[in-house]
Amino acid sequence: MTFIADSNFVYALYNANHIHHQDGMSLLSQNTEVMLVPDVVLPEVGYLIARDIGHSGMQTFLEYFMQLDVRLEAVGMEDLARVRDIVST
Repeated sequence: MTFIADSNFVYALYNANHIHHQDGMSLLSQNTEVMLVPDVVLPEVGYLIARDIGHSGMQTFLEYFMQLDVRLEAVGMEDLARVRDIVST
């Protein structure tokens, strides 16, 4: 199953103390497709790491993230238009 990972999911994978860490790890281990990660997720995860773990956690996170089987996706204007349509309903 292909899925798009949001910042909370990526953060939960990295942070073993997160309430959804085990659920995320289970989903990731069962998934046979590449996980899509919008590029805007990385700054959000960076903020969460700095807030909860400290700035030193960023290097560890980036090393961890680069080991994942993910496809980093750029967010385009058509994506923003779709988000606008979704939030306006």
